[in-house]
Amino acid sequence: DGNPYAVQADEEIYGANQMSQRFTPPLPYVVTSLGAYIRKNGNPTANLNWTLQTLSGSPVASGTLATPSQVGPNYQWVDAPVSQFLVLPTTACRFILSSAGSFAGNDYQWSLAGSTFNMFGNYGSISFDGSNSFAEYSSNGGSNWLNGFNNPNISDDDFGFRLWTNGATPTLPPRSEEHTSELQSLRHL
Repeated sequence: DGNPYAVQADEEIYGANQMSQRFTPPLPYVVTSLGAYIRKNGNPTANLNWTLQTLSGSPVASGTLATPSQVGPNYQWVDAPVSQFLVLPTTACRFILSSAGSFAGNDYQWSLAGSTFNMFGNYGSISFDGSNSFAEYSSNGGSNWLNGFNNPNISDDDFGFRLWTNGATPTLPPRSEEHTSELQSLRHL
């Protein structure tokens, strides 16, 4: 987060209650694994799933981040290998965590860091990607997304997540005018 005034909150993931980190990659990357800073709360019975999608809702990639037995009661980085996919710097994305089969009290929690709890103001300019990257939540299964967990006028709250790459920056072919949709700017390898 890069914010010295950041504090932590526990945001619960269960049922239709989903959490997301919105971001735009600075370079094209081939993603080989991904992770989040999470813990389990109680005893969830369903897997914790991830989805990467464009802001219009077009899916890029998805999978299972962890089963209940792979997550402990203390915050930890949980990573999962993925089928390689490409993310481009021209497309804003959401990295979403969900667990439709879990229930409140027996769910997963994602650690939220931000300055809005302390009401110090907008520190988005000193975070990765400035105010373009921030945490969001949906209470209706991803139909609508909101930010500003504690102050709707400030969007500098962030979830801990990471994307692992193969270390190479892919060479991209020139884009033609026929291929301008968000979905085609993010394609599986």
